[in-house]
Amino acid sequence: MNRPTDPWKSYALRYGLPAVLVAAVVYAIASVPPPPHPHEALLQGTWKWVQAAEGQYQYREWTFREGAFQLTGNPLVQQSGKYRITSSDGQLLQLLLHAQKGDLGPADRTITVRVRQDAHAELTIDGDGPFALLGR
Repeated sequence: MNRPTDPWKSYALRYGLPAVLVAAVVYAIASVPPPPHPHEALLQGTWKWVQAAEGQYQYREWTFREGAFQLTGNPLVQQSGKYRITSSDGQLLQLLLHAQKGDLGPADRTITVRVRQDAHAELTIDGDGPFALLGR
């Protein structure tokens, strides 16, 4: 004996299941992170700038690792958060610092980084530097 087919079950199988599968595929594709910026590898590591003059000792140390940054320095400053390269023009990079916490506050800000990659790697960050690479 054949049972009458429930029209809602038939509709769900015909239209609902494919829609759910399409939604799952779109979600999976959208959640894949974008490829890294070509200059991303140049930033990776810990960079330090030191200046000693008239009995004053100043330094800044930036660490960039896979989208996260940390800044320490003297005069005392500590800041951490995330970064993203927003633009590049040759050796000049613009980085957006976001999701920050520390002495400089949580507001997003943009910094300019000049990369020198010849005999020895150096960075200039917002006019400070040169920063020497301590390690990757």
